[in-house]
This record gives sequence, C-alpha cells and structure tokens, in this order.
Amino acid sequence: MVPFIQEVVHSAKTNSLSLDYLKPDEIMREWPGIYVLEDYVGCFESSSGVLLSEAAIAAYRKQALEYGAELRTHSKVRDILMGSKSKQIPIYTMRIP
Repeated sequence: MVPFIQEVVHSAKTNSLSLDYLKPDEIMREWPGIYVLEDYVGCFESSSGVLLSEAAIAAYRKQALEYGAELRTHSKVRDILMGSKSKQIPIYTMRIP
C-alpha cells in the first residue's frame, strides 16, 4: 500500500470511520471513467463529505480579521509561541522578498 493510502487507513481507524476497501475491478465498475492498475487498491468512506478549501480559508480569514488579527501575506512564519494563558498567540514573521 502506498503511503497516502496507509495514512487514509490509519486516519479512519484512529477516528472510528467506516472504510470500504475496493479492488480495481470494483472501482472501475462503480466509477466507469476511472482506470485503476491491477495491483492498486482503493478506499471509500461512504459517510465522508466535500471540503471546499477556498471557502473554508476565506471564512477563517474573515473571522480572524473580525477578531482583530493582522493579516501578513507573503511572509514566512519564524516562530509560534504556544502555551500562553492569554487569548493571544504571538506569531513572528519575516517578509519574503
């Protein structure tokens, strides 16, 4: 099993998710437009959904700005200090030329 599929299996077990293992012929029968090599396997989580990543990032960004965050684009994060009892987490950045 390739590392990505191993991670999918590990994640499913860790989070008690139902995961179906599919052989290549099962995959190609279910999704006719997909060709799978005979030594590959597939994993299908029937209860999963779709994450609209751009919308999620936009929502986090909007909420952070509403709470007073300073958005620094094109910057490299040098350090994040965790463990503070305050509600703020200092993040040190440097501008990328």
